[in-house]
Amino acid sequence: MNSLFQIDIPKRSLQCFKGQERLSTGSEYYSLLVEDAEKKIIRQDYCPICWNEVKDQLPKGYSHWLSRSEIKQEPVDEQSNRVTRALILLKQLIRQPDANESELFVLALFLAHARKLILRREIEKDGFGYSLYEIAHQDQFVTIKKVALSQLETKSIQQSLATKLSQ
Repeated sequence: MNSLFQIDIPKRSLQCFKGQERLSTGSEYYSLLVEDAEKKIIRQDYCPICWNEVKDQLPKGYSHWLSRSEIKQEPVDEQSNRVTRALILLKQLIRQPDANESELFVLALFLAHARKLILRREIEKDGFGYSLYEIAHQDQFVTIKKVALSQLETKSIQQSLATKLSQ
């Protein structure tokens, strides 16, 4: 629905219009919209103490409201959490002598794709292929045995890794 006119409300001020003290994050404040001599809309923000002093002196018909300045929260990057958990799991599995080589290989591929592992060298030893990875920004190296993709039981590996990553 289009309206006949649109009012652009100015952004909130960082300080009280009357007392000039800083409006702290998470605190309540009152906002008032007024027109200046040029018919331009001005926003005046007040702390609760100053608002109680000026609210009775306001002309009728001006728009005002009570609000709370929100504490800015950084968005949680779910992908980053998953990658971090996968890297921790890889380090745990490498220390286990009976670790599933297929799970290690799939985790290494995932972490290499996420740029947390850097492939430094591929090695052939005793008829098996190994990949030497550097853990990014940690100066640590891990060796992962290569597994033929055709031999992977993807469903069971996926379920196993999902269970381990959710713990």
